[in-house]
Amino acid sequence: MKTRKKITRVRFFAIILLCMYSHITHCQTLYLDFSSYANQSVVITVPQATSADTLYSGILDDTGKATVQLSKKYQAYVGMATVQVGDKGARLDFIIHGENPVLRSREEYPGGNNIEFSNSLENTSLQNWFMSQLVRRQKLDLLTEVEKAYNPSDTFLVVLQREYNQLSVEQADFEKMLNQSPLYAAKFIKLYNFLTQEVNQLPIADSLHMSALRPYIRDSLDVESLYHSGLWFDILNGMLALYGEDTPFHSFFISDMSQILKRTPHDEIYIRLSENLFDICESMGWNNQEEELTRFLEEDSRIVAPTGKLKILFSLHKLRAGSKAPALSQGKLPVGKTLLVFYQSGCGPCEDEIQSLKINYPRLIEKGYQVVSVSSDEDDQLFKNTSASFPWADKYCDMKGLKGIDFENYGVIGTPTFYEIDSAGFIRGRYARLSEIGLLDD
Repeated sequence: MKTRKKITRVRFFAIILLCMYSHITHCQTLYLDFSSYANQSVVITVPQATSADTLYSGILDDTGKATVQLSKKYQAYVGMATVQVGDKGARLDFIIHGENPVLRSREEYPGGNNIEFSNSLENTSLQNWFMSQLVRRQKLDLLTEVEKAYNPSDTFLVVLQREYNQLSVEQADFEKMLNQSPLYAAKFIKLYNFLTQEVNQLPIADSLHMSALRPYIRDSLDVESLYHSGLWFDILNGMLALYGEDTPFHSFFISDMSQILKRTPHDEIYIRLSENLFDICESMGWNNQEEELTRFLEEDSRIVAPTGKLKILFSLHKLRAGSKAPALSQGKLPVGKTLLVFYQSGCGPCEDEIQSLKINYPRLIEKGYQVVSVSSDEDDQLFKNTSASFPWADKYCDMKGLKGIDFENYGVIGTPTFYEIDSAGFIRGRYARLSEIGLLDD
């Protein structure tokens, strides 16, 4: 009997796949029906990592309906989408995957059970599966709390435990079914469960739990489905708790992320993930990980002509310790050891570091260092007011912000940034904080 059920299930999913891919070869159309929003605006967006692309923008007709034909660009799109209607912020998330779904709601605030999906196995499955899991998990949580109120010898506790075990089996069977399903709805729920059940618990997890979760992230996390899920930022940002400087896995951050990149077939996702990893390293001041990321990307050779953030990242690699410091556009680097600082007036971390620099300036002079500051200010008076109190003489600003020549030549996309340069004009290191350089150590 078990074999027959398994074969039947496999055939069922095969039929689903066949139906879905036959739809993809035709022009996909979305049918919207929001009767409470007649003659009001409607916008449909699709998530792409941390950003969103507008798929459609228009006006519902006088019955609240609209027919949206997907452009060629989105014919092969698989993932979540968001429809926003009216100016009150009413919005609904749904799936696009080779179907011609009808989205209907007569309520003022569409969502949950007041949405009717038709002609869409993806969306009806997502709606039914999500709600059934929600109820099941609420019951499990309630039983866990109720159990605490009973003495272990109470006979009623047996009834509670039996119910809990039955629900646990149902959830395990449900998760097994998700693993076998070809629907994007199943992939999305798995990602949602990973976020809520695992990632969100990382800040309070012990090292054993972190160690058990790490192989899944490195080897199995579905970044292809994640890219269009709308959960990209929450999951990627939440995972940092596993790789923080105070964890045993900090040094494995880039090596683990490199494994994810290696198993990412689509260049668009590969590039976006690489950019986000660079952003993380920059914002966290993880310079060693930043260099490790650059080495991997260069050796992997998938990015032939880097642009934007990755162009800066590749440029930074040329500024690693031991490389010649670029010349300044507005003056010369002093002869001798130099501490070059890039900052912006009004930037909180910059003000803290500049204050520390001013306080410790005499100690730096004693150690043979001269200080040069370059500002990203775009207002001349603001620059003059801020730099007036600096005790060093070399203070520059070209009023071009982060697009200034010196900022670009030194690959600075965030402030403050420090460069330590030796007496021969070679870079010794790049830092986010003065304390990291080690010059204040006795």
